[in-house]
Amino acid sequence: MMKGKEMVDCVRILFALFFLSVIAPAANLSECINLNQLSSEAKKEHKYIFLFFQKEGCGYCERMIEESLGSVDIKSKLKKDFMSVRVNIDTQGAVLYHDFNGTKHAFAKFLQTGLYPSIAFLDENNNIIYGVIGYRRADQLSRVLDYVSSGNYKEIDFESFENGLDFEGDD
Repeated sequence: MMKGKEMVDCVRILFALFFLSVIAPAANLSECINLNQLSSEAKKEHKYIFLFFQKEGCGYCERMIEESLGSVDIKSKLKKDFMSVRVNIDTQGAVLYHDFNGTKHAFAKFLQTGLYPSIAFLDENNNIIYGVIGYRRADQLSRVLDYVSSGNYKEIDFESFENGLDFEGDD
């Protein structure tokens, strides 16, 4: 049989466990992607922002994460020139982008992203500068990353950039 102090301690422990079990899941609900803040950090580091949009149960999203984003070359390029953000539209959390403040799903709709996976690139002024819809192999994604990080997106379209790469390779 528990004595008075032991009973109080036991109740306190049970209350603490209950409180933590209620609060811990709520912490995930408050996950926030603040692109305004990330853009400021990216500007200081002379990097672009790489937004990867995905959804639950998307086979091509999972494949791209494992194969393309998992490749050594892609990881190296992302680390060097980009701040990477994964936006799973099926998870809780808010996104802050300019005057937009809403859920990840609403943010994808705001950007008119309807197919997954999709990628958006933001410049140092927090503006979308380029986007890619659909699965890309590592070699394809590598060329897209080069296109953005080199600044060629300011001068030529991606097709011309790729044709230039093909032409250079013919030497």
